Amino acid sequence: MTDQLGYRAGEFVGRCDGIPILDRSRHLAFANFMPEDWATGMLSWGQDNAGRMEHVGDSLSFQASSSMPDLARECPQSQALLDAIVAQCGVAAIECEVPVPTDHVHVEAWLSHRGEGDHFHWHTDRDPIADELQTRVLSFCYYFHSEPAHFIGGELEFFDGVMLQPRHNQLVFFPPFQIHRVRHVHVVPRGWGGSDDDGSPTAVWPDSEPVHYLDGRWTIIGWIHSREPVAESTAY
Repeated sequence: MTDQLGYRAGEFVGRCDGIPILDRSRHLAFANFMPEDWATGMLSWGQDNAGRMEHVGDSLSFQASSSMPDLARECPQSQALLDAIVAQCGVAAIECEVPVPTDHVHVEAWLSHRGEGDHFHWHTDRDPIADELQTRVLSFCYYFHSEPAHFIGGELEFFDGVMLQPRHNQLVFFPPFQIHRVRHVHVVPRGWGGSDDDGSPTAVWPDSEPVHYLDGRWTIIGWIHSREPVAESTAY
């Protein structure tokens, strides 16, 4: 691929070689996607169950995250969210210029937490030169965190330079073959005043001020499949 923005080839994770760079990034965002009491309840559930999540990451892949697979089975509050996501996937497919899912679609969803220093370098969620086993047609990311947020960073960045700031109770769709990354998360003390609209800090805090290990970038990440990819997938 052409390294038009000057990124090192070694920063790429997964299948990026030969992937065409889109002339513009494609995405669709929904603000205030779920009722506020559901969003705050989801955060409480995630924090209460953080001990059940698995931490993954290594120096070679430049990634780190705590995650819980099979979200629909694990979290009793996830059903309403996944139903709402499926209800919007047709509109999202048109906006993202991917085939519109028909009949019964399938959803793969994970609960994810990224704490201090966690990130995920450039990658795609699916090879655009898809064979018959490639079934992901849309990627999605649902954000939920305390307000004011106790972290800065963690933006979803596309390869053309477009960056989406994590917003509480926001859902973002994008094509799974679009190159993207998650920028570094930096957790801040709970007494800190938050950030400006551009993500810059509104205050400076002492380095000695403790941060809470459950703060950070909480998301539900997942994919809309055009058909059932594996026996464990959840159908809608």
